[in-house]
Amino acid sequence: MTTRSLLLVQFVLVSAPLGLWAAQPEPSDAHGFRTRGQDWQKKGESDKARADFTRAIELEPEDAWAYAARGGVWFDTKQYDKAIDDFTRALRLEPKNANTYYNRGLSYLRKEDDDKAEQDFTKAIELKPDFAAAFNDRGLTWFHKKEYPKALDDYGVALRLDPKFAYPLVNRGNVWLHNKDYDKAIADYTGAIDLNPGLFAAHLGRGEARTGQRDYDKGVVDITTAIRLNPTNPRSHSSRAFALFWKQEYEKALADCDESIRLDPRHVPGYYTRGIVRYRKKEHDAAIADFSEAIRHDPQNVESYFERAKSWDTKREYGKALADYTDTIRLNPTHVDAYNLRAWLRATCDRVVFRIGALAVEDARRACELSEWKNPDHLDTLAAAHAQKGEFAEAIRWEQKALEDPTYSKSPGGESARARLRLYESGWSYINLRPQTDVEVPDPPVQPWWQRGLYVTIGSIGVGVVMLGCGLVAYRLRRGRPAKAMNRRWREEEFDE
Repeated sequence: MTTRSLLLVQFVLVSAPLGLWAAQPEPSDAHGFRTRGQDWQKKGESDKARADFTRAIELEPEDAWAYAARGGVWFDTKQYDKAIDDFTRALRLEPKNANTYYNRGLSYLRKEDDDKAEQDFTKAIELKPDFAAAFNDRGLTWFHKKEYPKALDDYGVALRLDPKFAYPLVNRGNVWLHNKDYDKAIADYTGAIDLNPGLFAAHLGRGEARTGQRDYDKGVVDITTAIRLNPTNPRSHSSRAFALFWKQEYEKALADCDESIRLDPRHVPGYYTRGIVRYRKKEHDAAIADFSEAIRHDPQNVESYFERAKSWDTKREYGKALADYTDTIRLNPTHVDAYNLRAWLRATCDRVVFRIGALAVEDARRACELSEWKNPDHLDTLAAAHAQKGEFAEAIRWEQKALEDPTYSKSPGGESARARLRLYESGWSYINLRPQTDVEVPDPPVQPWWQRGLYVTIGSIGVGVVMLGCGLVAYRLRRGRPAKAMNRRWREEEFDE
C-alpha cells in the first residue's frame, strides 16, 4: 500500500555557503545584493531574496553563484522548473561545481524525473567522491526505479562516509520494509531514531514494519508518535488505520482514513484502507466506491482491483468480479490469491453461465504453482475445479492431498473439504450456494392480507380454467376419434355395395 516518494527526505540546499554578513540597506554592487539576498532567504523572505539575487545577476551576468542561489529560492518555493533552469545556467558558467549538480538533481527528484536526477547525483559524486548526501539521494532514484540492490549499495556508502547521517538509515529501512524483511527494517529505523529522535519518517517506518510483523499494538504506538511529530502527513493516518483494522478497531480506523483523505483527497492508501474496513463491516457498496476511487487516482493499484473483485463476488455480480480478478492478474501476473479466487468462482459459482471447468483448472493449477503446491486452500480449489470439469478421480486426489495438512484438516475449512470429498466420491461437483445474508439486498415489501388473499383467489381461478380447458380437450379427443372411424367404415360399406 505504498505510493511513490511518500518518505522523500528533505535536504537543505548546499549550493552556496550561507555567510553571516550584515545586510546592507541599499546595496551598490552585486556582492551587496547577494549578501542581502542571503539574509532575506534565512528569514524566509523568498520574494525579496529572489529579487536581490536577480539584481545581482543583472549587475554581473556571469555570476554562477547568483544563479545557483536564485535556483535555491525557486526550489524552496517548489517552482522546480525555474530552479532547474537557474542551476543549468550556473553549471554552464561553472561546470565543475558538485553542489550545483546535486541541487539540480534534487529538483529533478521532486519532479519525479528519476533518470535525470540519477545522472546529476552521479556527476556530483564524480566531482566529489565523499559526497554522502549525493549517494543517499541517488539511492532514492534507484528505489523509485525498483533497482533495490543498487539503492542498498548507495545507502551503505553514504553511511560509511557519514555514520551519523540518519536519512540513509531511514531510506535503507524503506527498502527492507518493501522487501518484507521487517527485522532489518526495524533495526535501521531504530538506529535513525537514536541519531535523531524527532525524525518523523523513522517512527512511521518502524510502525509500519511492526504492523507487518503483526505487532499491531507497538505499530500503533510508533505511528501515533509520527502523527504527533507531523500531524498533517496523510500516510501516517492511513498507516495507523491499517494497524487498527487488524486490531478490529474499525471505527477508529475509519476516522483515521477520513482524516488522511481530508489532508489529501488523492491519497490512495486512505481510500484503499477505508475500503477494506467497510468490506469487513459488510458495507459492500461503500467499499466498492472507495476501491473505485483509489483506482481512479492510481489505475495501477493492484490491491484495489483485487479487493473490489471480492466485493463484487460477495454481491453476486460475478461478471464484474471476474473482470477485476483479471485486471489484478494483468497488473501482477504472480498474484496467487487472484488466481485462486478466480478459479473458485469458475469452479463453484451458483450461476451456471460462469462455471467453466477447464478455465477453473487452469487458474487453480497456476495458484498451486505459485504457492509451490503447499497451500491446502489452493489444492482444495484445484479439486473443485477438476470436479466441475467431470474429472472426479483428480478431484478426489487433490482434496485428499489438501486434507493431509494437519492444521487445515482440523480447521472449519477442513470439515467443509471432507464434505466436498464425499460429493466427489459420489460423482457430484460442488456448487457454492451462499446464504442470502451475505448480500446487501432490501427486504421485500410486506403485502396486506387482503392483497395476498386476492392473489391466491386469482391464482386458483387460473388453475381451474386451465384444468377445465384440459378436460374439454380430452373429452373431444375421446368422443371424436370413434365417430370418425364409424363414418369411415360406413363410407367403405356404401362403396362396396
